[in-house]
Amino acid sequence: MDTLPKNKQPTEAKLNPILARLTARNTLVIPTVVTDEFSGVDTFEVTVQEGKIVLTPLTVTPAEEVRQKLAARGITEEDVAEAVKWARAQG
Repeated sequence: MDTLPKNKQPTEAKLNPILARLTARNTLVIPTVVTDEFSGVDTFEVTVQEGKIVLTPLTVTPAEEVRQKLAARGITEEDVAEAVKWARAQG
């Protein structure tokens, strides 16, 4: 019988569907057997495709994280440029 190396073995999740649970606080609980496949990943892009929820692992750099936080607060690149110009004029 042919066997694959341990790191190439299909996970339980690939062989059999595993249930995830949606909590009352709208949090999706994903089983460890699935999340173990994505060691070091803590951010996922979430999309809906053909009625299915699709999670795509993302590696967010610190700079990108800052850009996202600024965008969420409505701070533009022009705002940052003005702030830098102002700060340089102070020193």
